[in-house]
Formats: sequence, structure tokens, C-alpha cells
Amino acid sequence: MTINPTTTGLPQLGQAVTRLLDAIAADPHYQRDGHVTYQYQPKSGGRWKSSSGHTCGTGTITTAERNHVVTVEVAGPTIKTLTLTPIGNDYLAKRQARRIARMVEPLNPITMTIADLLQRSGPDDDGRMITVEASVMIQDEQHTSKGAPWAVLTLDDGTGLIKAMVYPRPYTEAGAELLMPSEEKLLFTGRLDVRDNEPRLVVQTVQVVRKVDA
Repeated sequence: MTINPTTTGLPQLGQAVTRLLDAIAADPHYQRDGHVTYQYQPKSGGRWKSSSGHTCGTGTITTAERNHVVTVEVAGPTIKTLTLTPIGNDYLAKRQARRIARMVEPLNPITMTIADLLQRSGPDDDGRMITVEASVMIQDEQHTSKGAPWAVLTLDDGTGLIKAMVYPRPYTEAGAELLMPSEEKLLFTGRLDVRDNEPRLVVQTVQVVRKVDA
């Protein structure tokens, strides 16, 4: 289950399979003939290449077929013909709806606990705008090649831990002192970066949580 309701029910296919589906849908041969031919390339690490230039591994095609998003017809030892299934077309349509929804996300980022974020996010949620209310548990300050400071933070909201990348601009705007380890709760808003199904937050803004007097 993913964060965005427009992608509810989509299988977690991974980026390689998603790129394969996008390549098939955009291929002029698919738009004309309803299928795309991939040829085995023994000199390129055993990858498969379409006539339009997209390449992928055997495992990617196998995973796509196993998840019923493509059908594969073997036309010979070095040729495979791939066709999107109704499930594959539905997957792409919902991903397009997600892209459209993201246009307005910066105005209304989703607020989540770290536990929910870790449990519910997947490859299709890469780039989602998220807000997390958490304290800084660990600060690892680093510098760019030009000497600009930035930091890798470990955030803790009591439900879980997540890595947060605070690059020079938001790091300078927030200030190193505010981002030192403490129990103070802060609001971190940024883009979700999913690597190998392990999300981290690329922070864009940091705000102090306003306390309401009782």
C-alpha cells in the first residue's frame, strides 16, 4: 500500500520494471503495432534492447511478467515480444494521475509519522512531498567541495527513525544550532527519496513546532 490514494492497489514493481513499462508505452512501435520487440545483446552484459534503444535485464522482464503487467512472447532464442496487459496499462494510468496530483503537493504536503512512512512508502512514492514532526537524534555535518555545510540527520518521532538529508540552502536557513541533537520537536518538510525501498527525506524546510499555551 502506498501513500498516494491515486496509486492504491498498485504492485510494488521497483524502478527497473517501472522504467520498462514507461519505455514500452512510449515506444512508437507499441503505439503502432501494440507490442515492442526486444533483442538479446550478449556483448552488453546479457541485456535486452528494444528497437527504440531501451535496455533492461532478463530479471526485469521476468518480474514484469510475474506481476502480470506485461505478456512475453518468445520469438526465438534472442528475441522477445512484450505487450502491456490491462493491469500494466492501469498501472501507468494511475502513475500519471499521481504525477498530476504532485503538481499541487508543495501547497499541501502530507504529514505522517515515521512508522507509517516506513511501512507504507514504496518505489512509486519516490518524490512525494512529506512533513515529519520529529527531533534530531544524530547530526552528521558534512561539506560540499566548495566548503558549504550540509548534514545527514537521523530523525526520531517516537514511532521510528529516518535519515534526512539537509543540503546547504535549507541547512543554512535553519541554522546548525537548531539542527543539533535535542529533544525539541521540529517540522521537516521535503521530498521522499526511496532507495531500495528504504525511504529517506530530502529536506526543503525546517520549522519550529509552535507550542499552544494551555
